[in-house]
Amino acid sequence: MTNIRKTDNLSVTTVQINQVSKSIENISTEDNIVNVRGHVRDLPTNHNASEQQRKLAQKNNIYLGANQTFVKEHEKNIAA
Repeated sequence: MTNIRKTDNLSVTTVQINQVSKSIENISTEDNIVNVRGHVRDLPTNHNASEQQRKLAQKNNIYLGANQTFVKEHEKNIAA
């Protein structure tokens, strides 16, 4: 089993490879809704964040590097 740990300004994510396990915060088992915190996401080479996402990141005191964007907080459904 290999652990990969990625840290950014907002969160720490640990992924275990070759094992079906995942750590997700704020899971509601009744309706399978997950609250996703705002976070920085890497973009492909030569892609840039929109002006709107840059302003949102700045408002949240986050610096975006080259090829990065800011994903705002949201809810999403997970598979049952």
